[in-house]
Amino acid sequence: MTLVPLVGKAASVAVILAGLLAPTAPQKPVAVPPAASAPGLPAPGLAAPAVPVPGVSHPLLTQAGPAPQAARVAASPPPHPHKVPRPPRPHPHKIPVIPRPHPHRAVAVVEIQTVPSLPGAAFLLDGRRLVADNQGIVRTSVTTGNALHSLSVATSTAEQSGRQMEFVRWGIPGDSDENFKPAVTKLAIRHNVRIQAAYKVSYLVSYRLVDQSGAAVARSRAGQVALRGETGYVAVSNAGDKVRLPGIRLLSQNGAVVAKELVYDVQRVMVDGSNVVQVGSQRFRPAQAQQLDIPLQLRTAHFTAHDLLFQRPLGASLDVVYPNGRTRREALSGGQVTLESLARGNYRVQVNGAGISFMRPIALSRNQYVDLPVISYLDLAVLSSAALAALGGLLFVGVRRRRRVRTGPEPAL
Repeated sequence: MTLVPLVGKAASVAVILAGLLAPTAPQKPVAVPPAASAPGLPAPGLAAPAVPVPGVSHPLLTQAGPAPQAARVAASPPPHPHKVPRPPRPHPHKIPVIPRPHPHRAVAVVEIQTVPSLPGAAFLLDGRRLVADNQGIVRTSVTTGNALHSLSVATSTAEQSGRQMEFVRWGIPGDSDENFKPAVTKLAIRHNVRIQAAYKVSYLVSYRLVDQSGAAVARSRAGQVALRGETGYVAVSNAGDKVRLPGIRLLSQNGAVVAKELVYDVQRVMVDGSNVVQVGSQRFRPAQAQQLDIPLQLRTAHFTAHDLLFQRPLGASLDVVYPNGRTRREALSGGQVTLESLARGNYRVQVNGAGISFMRPIALSRNQYVDLPVISYLDLAVLSSAALAALGGLLFVGVRRRRRVRTGPEPAL
């Protein structure tokens, strides 16, 4: 009676060991020998039930019969709870190789920038027409490689908003013999590149002549108008009221072309042979202002002619000789006349009328009142009488002195 349970347990262990030792092919259930068909044992032809083994928790031991191959693969050991895995370090003597793009298939960006900005400027790159945007910039892409590209200017001259632009040079990284030519035929592009197209710019500046109160002065009164730039360029206008001035100076800084605005000052405005502006006092930039008011240093002179002794108004007219030698006759009213808008400078004046007047020089540098005394005929008569009386008195005194000398002293009484 005690052998039957032992035989059943031995059969179960045999089935489990058979499943572990034969992983490739499943084994048929092991039938219990006829002698083991005792009460408590499985019937003949049935698989033995799984019997838990004390102290063993492997899942394979809880299955009846052989287990699949994937379930029998040993699991990797879990990470240590108190150790952090270290990342792999590069080899100290090996440089990682960075893959390079194919030289014949890479694409580079070409940017053409107009200096100064010229929206709508057109260029030809390998025959393709490119037009600048509102900022004067063109961007396109080309295939890099050893092939040489061609670039040319389609818009060499342009006129926008009163400014006249003309192409001068290219700004290409590196030295090039073709920088100052409208077309570049040996352009190598192996990476992204920025190319500058530099233009010289001139502005049509209109000016107005005004006096110090702001009133307009006729352009016919002025002769030569000269404006001088900071580069030494002098623009001269002889008749009109407009002059074209270069407004942009192109400079090279750190291999790039930079546009700098030019500054001008008024050098001279000739009126009646005299310069009526202060040199260098008025400065302006044509790139910022194309309307210019030029204040002139014009003066006012008030002339008063009168006789020498009695201060009576005298004279019919006044002859004025201007700095340029021109003579103008002005009528006198009550011995007075006022001349306005006179150019500063040296004048000569003479009163015409009954009496004697000499040409008198006047340096006109500000508004002045000029007093012009004239020797009238009455003044001549009075002066002549006074002179004769003085002469007669002198003769009388001289005669009396001579008589006293001859007769000697008078006898005392």
